[in-house]
Amino acid sequence: WCFPYRANVRYGTENTDHRLTNQKILPSNEVHLSYKIRHGMEEFIEDYYQAAQLSCTDEIKKYERLINKYSFLRLAWILIGLVLFYQSFKFGIPLVTELTLLLIVFVFGWLVKQQSIFGNKKNYFSDLKKVNINELNSINRMNTLYSDGSVWNDGSHPYSSDLDIFGKGSLFKLLNRCSTAAGNSKLAHWLKAPALSSVIHERQVAVKELSSKLSWKLHFQAILLFANTPGEDHLDKLLKYMQQQPQKRTTWLTVYIRWIPWIFGVLFIVATFWIPYLFLLILVIGAGNLMLWRFYLGRIFQTTELTGKVGRILILFSEAITAIKEEKWESDL
Repeated sequence: WCFPYRANVRYGTENTDHRLTNQKILPSNEVHLSYKIRHGMEEFIEDYYQAAQLSCTDEIKKYERLINKYSFLRLAWILIGLVLFYQSFKFGIPLVTELTLLLIVFVFGWLVKQQSIFGNKKNYFSDLKKVNINELNSINRMNTLYSDGSVWNDGSHPYSSDLDIFGKGSLFKLLNRCSTAAGNSKLAHWLKAPALSSVIHERQVAVKELSSKLSWKLHFQAILLFANTPGEDHLDKLLKYMQQQPQKRTTWLTVYIRWIPWIFGVLFIVATFWIPYLFLLILVIGAGNLMLWRFYLGRIFQTTELTGKVGRILILFSEAITAIKEEKWESDL
């Protein structure tokens, strides 16, 4: 994934389809800007990025307010839930108490989920703001937050050193908009090796089309900005994780995990409608589960942290793939 800056300045921004966020995050007069940009008025592209950056700032503030609001609602609901749970005992009907508890848990879970959604949107607009600031820095300071390709600098190469293809202030630094290690490697290969005129023309057509989708390009960069970590190959880590063999559990633990929910559920129903004293047995089983959980706590946390990171990476890569699939393309490349 490579996005040359100069192409943006030359060809403008006709297509601004932003399918995945369904929000207006960039200036509305893009077609008018496109006409002016084509006529060499590069200052308008700076205005575009500046306006987009300010728009992202507004979105970030909005979601920060929502996150704080839902944090307060969570705390308030916990207090309300405690009152409801206490009042439910006055009815003397176990089913009412159980339904009240389920309601408390359900609403609390919904509030947590909403807050998580707002947090993800805030992170997205934070990354989008960084991308727009990066484009402004590219124009004004000839510097970007992406790799400069120093790792591919080769003194024995016929032309890369003489023409400053790689390194600080290089052509690679100016062109590069690749977050993934695979994208950086692809761009470096293109710059190091000669290409047929037909291949060059094919790439130019692709760049021209891509430069007409400025809003989509910025959105795509924001999705993959998490992978812009020097020395880290997220795709490689993801593939290695998926190739790992799962840790085997002992036979008794496998049987226990499979049947304990059913046993617990049956005892809970029987205790609710027929034999209330079985709640003591349920408490004993719960205490045993707690002790077992504490015994495997370290392994659980390690696995949860690892799968959580992998899950987030998978979600972001899937969003990037979806963005590509849902966009209409004319270039064969």
